Amino acid sequence: MSFLLYVNDLPRLLSSPVLLYADNVSIWRAIKSKGDSLELQNDLEKLSEWSQTWKLQINTSKCIVMHIGHHGTDTYRMNNIELSVVQTNNDLGITVSQDLKTTAHCRAIAAKGFRALSLIRRAFNHVDANLSDFAYSIRASQTRVLHTSGQPMSIKRQLAFGKGSQNSN
Repeated sequence: MSFLLYVNDLPRLLSSPVLLYADNVSIWRAIKSKGDSLELQNDLEKLSEWSQTWKLQINTSKCIVMHIGHHGTDTYRMNNIELSVVQTNNDLGITVSQDLKTTAHCRAIAAKGFRALSLIRRAFNHVDANLSDFAYSIRASQTRVLHTSGQPMSIKRQLAFGKGSQNSN
């Protein structure tokens, strides 16, 4: 709770845009010149000072840098620790890649669905033909929807409604 009270002043302290969600803080900046890179580093230093002022620790091992678009080479530091550069990141359940393609996210969702299907199949010692056909139709429609629309579908919805509805109703 105290974090939520402290965090509201962050956007005023930093020159870079800030997104706040629960205890997650994201800052970013379009890097078009060396000055932009220095400004982002300055904001990271201000963020470190802010955390020390409020006696809140920042786990720098969870802080990352992602260069989107033209693969930047700038490195950034917090608390004198160089931040890790990643090519993909799962942010609030969405896998984002540096090329902004949805492939990594769709693969992660499909893998999750296939794991759920595998658990269902292992839960039954004997699967009759109808249940087996139903399970494989779910897998086929799950894959088809993921590849055609790019939007994940819940196996739970498949089992509940028996069709590939994207609605959660």
